[in-house]
Amino acid sequence: LYRSQSKDRRFNPEWQADYFAGPLLMPREALVRFKTVSKVMQAFGVSRGAALRRAREINHSLIDDKVRARKKGHGMNRTP
Repeated sequence: LYRSQSKDRRFNPEWQADYFAGPLLMPREALVRFKTVSKVMQAFGVSRGAALRRAREINHSLIDDKVRARKKGHGMNRTP
């Protein structure tokens, strides 16, 4: 278990692993071909968080279809 007194996340091994793995698993040239988070997750076999984090790192906008689906179905199962 990693414990540090430093507030700088760059010294955290988990952050370092994520920072290294993002470009390795999801190269910029391949990632920009996708428009939705679910397609990135499926194509690269990564988590939703990893897909969103990598897209943010390269300034690529992805549609978060999980959020969109939740908004679309909101309130549909209510009974009067």
